Amino acid sequence: METIQWVLDPSHSELQFKIKHLMITNVTGNINSFDINVTTQGDDFSTAKFTLLLM
Repeated sequence: METIQWVLDPSHSELQFKIKHLMITNVTGNINSFDINVTTQGDDFSTAKFTLLLM
């Protein structure tokens, strides 16, 4: 099966997170500068391998 490298479209992508602090409140944020590489075997994302680069 062929290996496919998927390319991130930065103008249509965002990375956000939410963390529960002391079971009282949530802290949320976003990361503005990042790149993600995704490799799969064919179109099956159950085999996906992700690499996240924070800049």
